[in-house]
Amino acid sequence: MSDQLGPLRPERTKATMSYALISERAHKALKRYRCIWCGEQIPVGTRYVREFSVYDGDVQKHTWHPECKGAAEEFFRESGEDEFAPWENERPLSHAEQEFQSWDCSLLAQGMLALRA
Repeated sequence: MSDQLGPLRPERTKATMSYALISERAHKALKRYRCIWCGEQIPVGTRYVREFSVYDGDVQKHTWHPECKGAAEEFFRESGEDEFAPWENERPLSHAEQEFQSWDCSLLAQGMLALRA
């Protein structure tokens, strides 16, 4: 691959398929987008990842929720696959949602009861 393409992700090849990452940057949405991984909207004002890449000779432009981009990378790494079905994957929890779900609500409730006593 040419150095003109910028930073490249290691190529994944299956037969003649190849992938080269041209650019990947985080942005704050100024308009609504649709995540290529899960198909859900990326609302105005939220963070998203914009990717420009070349896959099997075709230039691609995709937008991702950050957590979906991570899920896709994990999928490629673990499965060895080089393709996925757009808009048909489950959106993982964001970091904030994972933090919230990790809280032990019973302990929070006990703390509130102790404060009232």
